[in-house]
Amino acid sequence: MGERQPFKMRQARDANGLVVSARQIGLKPEPFTRPLRCPYCEHEITAQPEQPRISTKGKAFTRGAHFALAKE
Repeated sequence: MGERQPFKMRQARDANGLVVSARQIGLKPEPFTRPLRCPYCEHEITAQPEQPRISTKGKAFTRGAHFALAKE
């Protein structure tokens, strides 16, 4: 069986408690303070920037920026 994909989120909370949007990922300087937390619980999450990818059928696409649960 394949490995399970991490859960993708569009928002997070930064270390100061401010809500951060996935649209803010990749901006320089970062408009948020790490570590990032899930907006619904205290689990740590990571920022995943927009990235070019190739599908299993060989077509190019862009994976949108999002937040994912950090591995424990």
